[in-house]
Amino acid sequence: MPTFYEPGKRKNNKTWVARGRIIGKQYEIVTDAKNKSAARHEWREFETAVRNRDGHRAQKEPTFTDAITEYRQFANPRPAEMAFIEKLEKYFKGWPVAGVTHADIARAANDLYPGRANATKNRQVYTPMGAILHYASEIGMRDYLVVRKLPQTKPARRRPATGTIDKLLKNTDGYQHLFLSFIYYQGWRISETLHLRWNETGHDSFIDLSSKVFVFYIPKADAWKVLPIHDRVFILLVSLPANERRGKVFPWACRSSVYSWLNPLCDKLKVKFTPHQARHEWATVRNEDQCTAADMVSANTWTSERSVAGYTEVTIDHARSVLNRGKSQKIVYSRGKSRGRQSK
Repeated sequence: MPTFYEPGKRKNNKTWVARGRIIGKQYEIVTDAKNKSAARHEWREFETAVRNRDGHRAQKEPTFTDAITEYRQFANPRPAEMAFIEKLEKYFKGWPVAGVTHADIARAANDLYPGRANATKNRQVYTPMGAILHYASEIGMRDYLVVRKLPQTKPARRRPATGTIDKLLKNTDGYQHLFLSFIYYQGWRISETLHLRWNETGHDSFIDLSSKVFVFYIPKADAWKVLPIHDRVFILLVSLPANERRGKVFPWACRSSVYSWLNPLCDKLKVKFTPHQARHEWATVRNEDQCTAADMVSANTWTSERSVAGYTEVTIDHARSVLNRGKSQKIVYSRGKSRGRQSK
């Protein structure tokens, strides 16, 4: 099914533009049509001409590599995601994209990441495979395939132990201290934090110090969101020398580079901590401070209130305080005779 673009929506077109795949090859035509119905008619005529011209030729069946090429042009995945995709491209090299099944995805996950947790396989195999194959189905390369992720066990405790973050902050300085302060006070994911830039460039989030806000890019929605800067983070950012305020804010390219110094630091201080725990801490503390899910969405990088629910934990002490909070609920003692008591 081709995609039709009305005038002004693609390359300043004055008439309708049609874009679609015919016998495995992508075409785009500028029609003379002034409405969508006429554009459809012109596309059908063009498609018939192409099939009559090329239908007798042996057409190369689209491969998984072809699907990746199309997906890259469409989604412009970030370097971390591309690292996963390149491994998958080598694994499925030469495979017809239409022939990839869910069993093949499961086999690839086990072959590429033997013995790794389901969360790793989901992040590095199932998620990118789903994105690539779903887009391939949208552009007619294959039938739609439901990619079911592996079940993941929920950790018993997602928040860091009391005092952990204080210890880490007291024993770091420079960009390490800035990074830990950022994920604690802002509550962003590690990938979102590492892609933050000082100035607007492409589709990366950036800082606007004059307005004391971050301009955050949401890849899934291809949209922007303005978020406030925490007072403590703002102080740390403006204290950096002016000549360092260019390019990316943090010097680490990926999460593994962060763990290369964070894990030894945790071992030295005898604490357990991951950057993602800071996100759970951020949401839980604000939940205990009576912030609503809508409040947290407005101040953080979530796009829906439903997403926040998975990050809030409730301690038994907080649950007890909630239970006894109602001012109108009074303890009522019964003055009636107890059951089974003999009356004189």
